[in-house]
Amino acid sequence: MTSLLVLPQFYGNGLFKLDNNEFIPINGTQITSDIVSILESKDHTYCFTREGQIYEFTNSGLKPKEISVSLGTVNDVKKLKSGEYAIGTQNNGLFFLNHDLTFNRLLTKNRGLSDRTVKAIYEDQFENLWL
Repeated sequence: MTSLLVLPQFYGNGLFKLDNNEFIPINGTQITSDIVSILESKDHTYCFTREGQIYEFTNSGLKPKEISVSLGTVNDVKKLKSGEYAIGTQNNGLFFLNHDLTFNRLLTKNRGLSDRTVKAIYEDQFENLWL
């Protein structure tokens, strides 16, 4: 049986891990932004915030990552089977970033979507995206 990794965020105090029914602080994770998603790739673990920032987990905590686009308010993030990150936003549509966080493409109203807001993302077994 696999154990579930629980990483709650306590505002102003950072991320904590649950170990033997006790919350243990993770050093260097004290950010003021609301974390929407924590996703792992082969070499990295990224935190995506509601405010559109991306942080990478390092040995010393969270390190900000620079990206070439402004995401705006983020509602949901999924790592796709292709390795890309799909990022649903409040008013800016659906961003796709490559595995290295470089910009790939943007879908928005009049460019593939019926609305600018993407609340949730789901990828099915056939790699179709449901928004």
